[in-house]
Amino acid sequence: MSADILLTVVATVLVQSIFGAGVLLFGTPILLLLGYEFVEVLVILLPISLVVNGLQIAKHHANIDLGFYRRILWLSLPPIAVFLFIVFHPYE
Repeated sequence: MSADILLTVVATVLVQSIFGAGVLLFGTPILLLLGYEFVEVLVILLPISLVVNGLQIAKHHANIDLGFYRRILWLSLPPIAVFLFIVFHPYE
């Protein structure tokens, strides 16, 4: 892994561990500005973001409001599925 990717990941992981957002929010534009392709950036950053979020959930699972997250998933997953279908099955 190159030094610019490593420095970006370390800095954004620190921000995400403190504020809850960072790896994707800040890491994506930073790496895009450094000249990496979008898909390559996502391949690098998505697993890191999932690991950080998973560790936070494992450590603080007692503080999670499951009812709130069920409502969020109930409201967000159907539109995501519909629009993914539209994007991958264009009107002919």
